[in-house]
Amino acid sequence: MDLVIIGASFSGLSCAIAAAKSGLRVTVIERKPRSGHHISTTGILVREAANFYDIPPILTNKISSVKLYDRQLRSITLHSKDYFFLATNTAGFLDWLSELAIKAGVTILYNSYFHNYKEHDNHIYLPESDLTAKFLVGADGARSRVAGVARLAKNQRFLLGIEYDEPLPKNFSQDSMHCFLNHQLAPGYLGWVVGGVNRLQIGLAVHHPLYRPDGTKFRQYIQPFFPELPHQLTKAHGGLIPVGGLIFPFYQQRIMLIGDAAGWVSPLTAGGIRLSFELGYKSGELIAAYLQQRTATHPGKALQQYYPNFAAKNIARLIWQKGIAHPFLPLLRCSWVQHWLGHHIFFNPDSRVEIDR
Repeated sequence: MDLVIIGASFSGLSCAIAAAKSGLRVTVIERKPRSGHHISTTGILVREAANFYDIPPILTNKISSVKLYDRQLRSITLHSKDYFFLATNTAGFLDWLSELAIKAGVTILYNSYFHNYKEHDNHIYLPESDLTAKFLVGADGARSRVAGVARLAKNQRFLLGIEYDEPLPKNFSQDSMHCFLNHQLAPGYLGWVVGGVNRLQIGLAVHHPLYRPDGTKFRQYIQPFFPELPHQLTKAHGGLIPVGGLIFPFYQQRIMLIGDAAGWVSPLTAGGIRLSFELGYKSGELIAAYLQQRTATHPGKALQQYYPNFAAKNIARLIWQKGIAHPFLPLLRCSWVQHWLGHHIFFNPDSRVEIDR
């Protein structure tokens, strides 16, 4: 085996597809019974992520505007004529991406686990799966097991998110993403309501570990604007979202971290799917070059030239997390602030930021 990837995530599957298309023998180890089982992400894509793969239309719903609410539930609407988001049937999308990987020649071992490895001169051995590989990739999430056993850097700052998938009410408008900026209910981030693909997505995320998301209070808070919401939110999923930015070191000679494990998440918006697609795919190509060409640069070192600069977003994250910006939310009524938000945060094709967890 040339490459073993831990985690059938967006980044892991993208890396696997690229590596397999480049001629490597690739195996993905996934602990779940299938890739789309018990998802933890909202699966909302920015336009660039949506265009990366030819996603079947049946798995998506187009969102053309963002509606922002302050604590008093006063709102503004941001939109762009040439920009959009896609809500996805996230479970179906991940299963479809897995099928794409299998068609490319990737082997996926479901219900399989990674606990440790043994490294020799020119290969890595995984005793639980009885696999030997030339290179190992950790695409196993915010609390990466690979990072721990390989003694690589770990994510240090997190949001804790929870989302409820409820039946989509009749006549619910699906062309807007509703975002609620309330530092009491969602300290460190925001709450959201999205008319997704055959489901209503209701969620919020908070600064971890100081707070815990309270879906019941959030539902009560937004009830005046959404009287059709169910009386009780039941179908919950969620998890940790790393927002500390890129981590270093994220690789050694035959091991590398990608995706959430490597901090590929915007510290400001907590979006990471676009980076998982772009950098995950590039990782697969770089690993293939490294294993096939004696003079190729290590994929970890080569990948850094494609890394975004999160310095400003890290500062913005700290300001928002501490609630410093919230007294200034009335400025949202100003047209120039709305223009800035639309151009630089939500509808910026030149930026690597997303609103898509």
